[in-house]
Amino acid sequence: MADEKDSLRFGIEVTIVPRERDFIARAESTGFDSIWIDDHLLPWSDKDGKRFPYTTPMAWAIMPLMLEWTQSIAVGSAVTCPLFRYHPAIVAQYFAQLDHLYPGRVLLGIGTGERINEGSIGEWPPYRERRARLIEAVEIIRLLWEREDYFNYRGEYYRINNAHLFVRPRERIPLIISAAGPRSSRLAGEIGDGVMILSGTPDEVKSLIESFKKGAESCGKDPQRMDRVMYLFGGVVPEEVFSKVLRGFKRSVVWLLPEVLDVQDPREIDELSKKIPDEEVRSKCLFYENVEDLISAFERYHDAGINRIIFGDFTSLFKGKPLEIDAMWRDTILPHFKEDGGV
Repeated sequence: MADEKDSLRFGIEVTIVPRERDFIARAESTGFDSIWIDDHLLPWSDKDGKRFPYTTPMAWAIMPLMLEWTQSIAVGSAVTCPLFRYHPAIVAQYFAQLDHLYPGRVLLGIGTGERINEGSIGEWPPYRERRARLIEAVEIIRLLWEREDYFNYRGEYYRINNAHLFVRPRERIPLIISAAGPRSSRLAGEIGDGVMILSGTPDEVKSLIESFKKGAESCGKDPQRMDRVMYLFGGVVPEEVFSKVLRGFKRSVVWLLPEVLDVQDPREIDELSKKIPDEEVRSKCLFYENVEDLISAFERYHDAGINRIIFGDFTSLFKGKPLEIDAMWRDTILPHFKEDGGV
């Protein structure tokens, strides 16, 4: 990938319909390059959790089904927190076995987590400690994947005695690290194989990509050969339902409010979400009246340095057909970027 702007690929987020085998198979036949599923204990919203229980999936229970139901598409977690709910050694073992069974098709998205999703289990330390834990977790995961013999590990937060995996990955599993700010995006460049940016306008994303590149280059890596992923929600909806869309999606972008990061109760977060201005939802979610405008938005993120978009598409849901993938992907969006050198 010598060019500054490389190809754009598309993955699909399938959290609300993970058990639908036909839907997962259609994601592959439509032309998406990857399938992604959330990995949380509690959701950001009590209302959405009740309406769509699989907004809080344990991704590990679903990923092997998706891999078995498809032929070649990659499957990833978006994202697993390898710090508390899962010990990093268990993360390493589980994903090693997945790749051993489905080589080259497993993607591991990881991050420092958020209190609402992970904090029900034990104490929830500040970002500084979670960042340090993540660095150790990545070291442990890589050692277990790569070491051919037993080893000990002595970190500040994790210790391992005589560890060894007899079933290791057959191919290199990309470690894609989530980031919402410059410190995390730089860290992703330093210790990861890619970055997954969770929010931001194209201008904000461009700044985060620059932080990521600096982190990668400081460790002798070529950022142009690494995954630069953007996680987005949206779809094509008629203007008459826009007000309804905006109300509902305030709960989907509630992390825009700094005060929710210290909240442990999804019911309380539902109330806080009402404070988000409509224009904030419009700026963070890609809802348009026509597919051409959606394509233009994707191109702006591509110009900002993104080379893979994970998209949670609500077009079919608002048409009353949640188990379908809108034909615009097969007929318009993916062909557009294929002709442009992507997909």
